[in-house]
Amino acid sequence: MEVIVFQTAIAIHQLCYYDRIVTSANSVQDYSLLKYLSASAVQRYEQSVEIIESMRAGAAQKNLSLSTIALEILPYLISIVQPDFKPMNVQLYSIRELNVLHSIISIMRTYSLTYTSVLHDESVSFVFKPAIEQLVMFTDDDACCSNRSSNTLSVAARQLIAHEIELEKMRNVDALASEIAANLPGKKEELIKSGKFGAGIILCYNSGSSSAIRRRIMIKNLFSS
Repeated sequence: MEVIVFQTAIAIHQLCYYDRIVTSANSVQDYSLLKYLSASAVQRYEQSVEIIESMRAGAAQKNLSLSTIALEILPYLISIVQPDFKPMNVQLYSIRELNVLHSIISIMRTYSLTYTSVLHDESVSFVFKPAIEQLVMFTDDDACCSNRSSNTLSVAARQLIAHEIELEKMRNVDALASEIAANLPGKKEELIKSGKFGAGIILCYNSGSSSAIRRRIMIKNLFSS
């Protein structure tokens, strides 16, 4: 009986909460409040879990919990992979700039990160994939927007990093294929042994409709017999 009463109380509390949110949203026409409804909150939580799970897909990150990644890694990671970096031809970079670029690529590949192009208002921008910005950058929070780091890479820099990440993936695939091919045992050539008829026997598969075994015979041998 107590369980039924407790569950009923929770249901009533959720219904009252829903009524207050919907009434406030409709009265002031501020529909951004609808995101605090239960269904929206559950959907947002599932999306956040999916983002973190895709990040720790690598073997080195599987032992980290969801809360550890969300609270202790992501807030710093999003700034670490966006240093002061100028996009240009890779061949024109200095040794220091190449080290910075390789460090960014290595860290992003460790956490299965890259950039993907998104068309927004007739302009192309590059955003994180998976969308880790959704977990640490809250656009509706004025305090977060005012304290946001200025180390945000330009579109050209993000495009360059995404391209280099894809090239690094292809290099690793080619290196792995070469290693596998080098470790395969060599195939031994099969030697065809001569039958009792000796050499000179031909299997004629494409000569007319006959599938018989033929052998070259000299005309003089026919007369001699």
